[in-house]
Amino acid sequence: MSRVQRKAGQVDRALTSCDRLLGEYGAVRTGEGVPLGPVAVFGASNFPLAFSVSGGDTASALAAGCPVVCKGHPAHPGTSEMVATAVSRAVEKAGFHPGTFSLVHGLSPEVSLVLVRHPLIRAVGFTGSLQAGRSLFDAAAQRPDPIPVYAEMGSVNPVFLLPGALEARGREIAEGLVASVTLGAGQFCTNPGLVLGLKGQDLDAFAGLVAEVVQDSPAQTMLHSGIQASFRQGVEEWTGTSGVSALGFGADPGKGCGLFSYKQVCTNVWNSETNIS
Repeated sequence: MSRVQRKAGQVDRALTSCDRLLGEYGAVRTGEGVPLGPVAVFGASNFPLAFSVSGGDTASALAAGCPVVCKGHPAHPGTSEMVATAVSRAVEKAGFHPGTFSLVHGLSPEVSLVLVRHPLIRAVGFTGSLQAGRSLFDAAAQRPDPIPVYAEMGSVNPVFLLPGALEARGREIAEGLVASVTLGAGQFCTNPGLVLGLKGQDLDAFAGLVAEVVQDSPAQTMLHSGIQASFRQGVEEWTGTSGVSALGFGADPGKGCGLFSYKQVCTNVWNSETNIS
């Protein structure tokens, strides 16, 4: 608990600086164009640069006139610190108030909840898992003064296959599907998570094509052990589910691929009416 208390002190100091800034410049913007106040931004684990410390959430909040307190992801604290240093130098060079941007670190999820519950925080930006995002959303909603949470949580991205398309360009669709699923070791938010088609020979043939393409897919190195552990858990859950069978596995990782490599997997779910791959 003492570690969480120390981190809570960091949050207080960062927000005290934000409070001074608001006193000087006024208060994320309302419908009337008035900034709401400090925004808590949570760095994503899978894209340390694009959706983390200096990603779209931070840029949007700053553009709206709001100071930002960013919670760096514990999977890459060094990268977060380097990017935060660059942002802080830009703030100084532009002549902005020092409280315009702050970075806090912490391993415990409680640190994130302390930040969301702080009375000076007026909005939250989050990119990550449904479980973590929902936890922050609930904390924001349970405040005496609930605040908005702008969150991108997980991805399902259903794809619907029509018989005419499968007949005309089944292999092309299969190759594009597998390429999208495996892009960036499966970490892109545009990753297709559910494929639906009409039961029949066309869909069966398509499933065979997907299995063929998957088996030629090379193993990839994942960014950190948390992603790899979640992936393994997901594979085990799906393959242990009644009615689900593995459609295909990727090429063997072999030697030297690192701790975070694992075979790609594509599953095929069957029921009496439709096929959902």
